[in-house]
Amino acid sequence: MSFSEIELDLKSKGYKKSKLRIAILEILNTSAQPQSALEILTKASIKFKEIESQSRYSNLNKTSIYRQLEILEKENIIIEIDLSEGKKRYEIKPKNSHHHHLICIKCTKIECYSIHEDLLEIETEINTKMGFKVEKHHLEFFGKCKNCQSKI
Repeated sequence: MSFSEIELDLKSKGYKKSKLRIAILEILNTSAQPQSALEILTKASIKFKEIESQSRYSNLNKTSIYRQLEILEKENIIIEIDLSEGKKRYEIKPKNSHHHHLICIKCTKIECYSIHEDLLEIETEINTKMGFKVEKHHLEFFGKCKNCQSKI
């Protein structure tokens, strides 16, 4: 879905058009790995300073970023990744593939990883055996990446 389609969808749900929301989506779309709210804030501030010298966005803060991230997550456009210890990052929700993450505990590099097993089958089994309806799941692997392993 393009940014304009996302904005039209959000408008139909009662949200006003937001330059900040579009900037956040652009940042997440061009990032090689999930971004923290602080990273998004920094990149958005730079972006708006380049575009508009006296922008009303020149004093962006975390609250503005979190508000937009909350909307985007609520509307199923982005996903939040909990890296434990209260560290959260965000990425655009994959269109057709569900994936998980490999997180380096030394350098904090994050890589996406697709599991070929059918997790839907496991979720169905959980529902059948336990009577538990899975709404979503997160599976992250923590360890050391190739670079950090070679530095030992």
